[in-house]
Amino acid sequence: MAWGKTVGVASWVERLKANDPSLTSVTVFRGRLFGASEAAEVCAALRTNAHLAELYASGHAVDAATAALFAEALAVNASLRSLCIGDDAFGDAGLVALAPGVAASASLAALDLEHKGVGDAGASALGAALAARSDAAPLLDLNLARNPAMTPAGMAAVCVGAAKSARVRALDLREARVDAAATAAIAALVAAPGASLAALDLSDAVGADGALVARALGEGLRARDADASAAPLESLALRGVEGLDVAALC
Repeated sequence: MAWGKTVGVASWVERLKANDPSLTSVTVFRGRLFGASEAAEVCAALRTNAHLAELYASGHAVDAATAALFAEALAVNASLRSLCIGDDAFGDAGLVALAPGVAASASLAALDLEHKGVGDAGASALGAALAARSDAAPLLDLNLARNPAMTPAGMAAVCVGAAKSARVRALDLREARVDAAATAAIAALVAAPGASLAALDLSDAVGADGALVARALGEGLRARDADASAAPLESLALRGVEGLDVAALC
């Protein structure tokens, strides 16, 4: 790519359309042209493509109409396992439009929404989508880090939805805003019957009461230990949570 020149995505989109089995992962760098028309072509191709497993197009603007096209593609595509689209303006409108595809996808196993401007409306829609995920859908690695517009109520909605379906394997909530109600929702997710959550990151949580977090998570972990159907919690990150009482976690 020449310096200063914006290059499109036509070459690999044609490969997507042709269902090229060697094209399994695509990263759309910021210097590439990836507007609404290009994204629409990709979505159309994804409806019939059977080989692409990863699509990373972070840093490109994606409006609600385009997010809805991705949702439609997710609902019928059976190969895409990892998705990251949008920039910090993706926001609630984008996630509300994308959420039905997250609920319907039979293949999606990783969704990266870090620094995407997600607020409570988007978080609530995502929580509902998580609750609706089929038992046949793969476990989901979900990254919601660095979304300051999401209040504790929004974070709690995500956790409640994840607890209902037990289809979330990893949840990244770095820099999330946390209060007592959100802490209770997190603990309930950890302790949910048949819990699948294996990794939780609450590093640098804003407003978190470390003592309360430790007590709630400790209770959740003990309940989880008593549930033979629950997967083990392999990773728990609480860096930067002030006043953390580590003993209460045991």
